[in-house]
Amino acid sequence: MFQESYNFDDAYARAQHPRDKKRIEALFLRAQGWEFEAIAEEVGCHRVSVGKWWAKAIRFGFDFVCQTSKLGRRPVVDKSNRQLFRSLVLQSQSYDRPMRGKDLLVLLNGRGFKMSQSTLYSALSSEEFSYQTCRPYNPRRDESEVRQWKDDFKNVFTQVSQDHPSKEISVFFQDETRFGQKGTTSKQWAPVGKRPNRPVQDEYGNGYIFASCMSRFRSQAFFGEH
Repeated sequence: MFQESYNFDDAYARAQHPRDKKRIEALFLRAQGWEFEAIAEEVGCHRVSVGKWWAKAIRFGFDFVCQTSKLGRRPVVDKSNRQLFRSLVLQSQSYDRPMRGKDLLVLLNGRGFKMSQSTLYSALSSEEFSYQTCRPYNPRRDESEVRQWKDDFKNVFTQVSQDHPSKEISVFFQDETRFGQKGTTSKQWAPVGKRPNRPVQDEYGNGYIFASCMSRFRSQAFFGEH
């Protein structure tokens, strides 16, 4: 029910956020008979916002408008369902083919998150998810050998540094060129700062270039067999 009299001074003194103070001031001016356009120009907001505040004040009372910090629609993702939202997103990206926007939207709508695709992208951004290119790795890679190589390299580098304290140490890596299929990785949603890994199909034939002699007029390549 509309309140004919309201203590705006008390509400203004209790308001913590400048946004709330602006809203209370706008309602006070409207109660004094000001037009929406004049109020918007005076307090520095849009006239549509003033109209919405006044409509809510008429319907629910000044206390509701002046004491409620946020008057908009409840967020689709909030404290009550944030953990479920994040777990569903992470689960959807763990498949061989990570879910894209439309598929992820169907999954979330089926679990109670009623939203549009644009709202989904806004929620992903708010929860600090980014659409990242995955870091590729060979599916036949042996993680134990990788860890062992890192440990051995660190020990060797430390020993060489101690043996030659006055020398500048340069590290070189050798690689070879192979012919064959080179797969690509897809993108997926992942937490900001944590780049995901995905296996890449690497299939090579038995032809390896181990040496190459080039000249201005001719080129000659030597091939080896496994």
